[in-house]
Amino acid sequence: NLPNQNQMASWAYVLFTSGSTGAPKGAISRHNGAMNHILAEYEWLELTDDFRFLQSAGIGSDISVWQMLAPVLKGGAAVIIDKMDLLDYEVVLDLIETQEVTLAEFVPSYVWGLIDHVRNHQQTRTLPTLQWLLMSGEELPVKLVNDWLDLFPQIPMLNVYGPCEASDDISQYAIRGKVNP
Repeated sequence: NLPNQNQMASWAYVLFTSGSTGAPKGAISRHNGAMNHILAEYEWLELTDDFRFLQSAGIGSDISVWQMLAPVLKGGAAVIIDKMDLLDYEVVLDLIETQEVTLAEFVPSYVWGLIDHVRNHQQTRTLPTLQWLLMSGEELPVKLVNDWLDLFPQIPMLNVYGPCEASDDISQYAIRGKVNP
């Protein structure tokens, strides 16, 4: 049993990013950056020990670190979905319901498709365990917020932003009700 050589300031991982410059590079994140983000989200989102996060991000993205580690560090579960299953909105909705997912995180362009699917199939979905829908990676249009809240008024959106270099989200805004255009 080797002793732990890592310190909180030690490098935790390196991920590819184009960053704000558009120039490809590897961004180094430290343990304390990742843990700062995760611990802040526990408090801010009032996550219980058994919360369940849909693992929707690819393993090479900064978002995947938080989606994988945050629930298991608190006694919850990362609900893993195959990347091909993400293309089938019915599978995604069923998984959220059957696996009692608490948090899901997508880009707005994906949620447009999800909303259209629910409307086009005239489904009545409640997603009873989903406490937050996190939106990241793209601009969040007001119409998308309002369309989501028309279907799921009990599930607030969290508009998040953060570069890979900052261990994911550095700013976020909770949207609990419809927004005036």
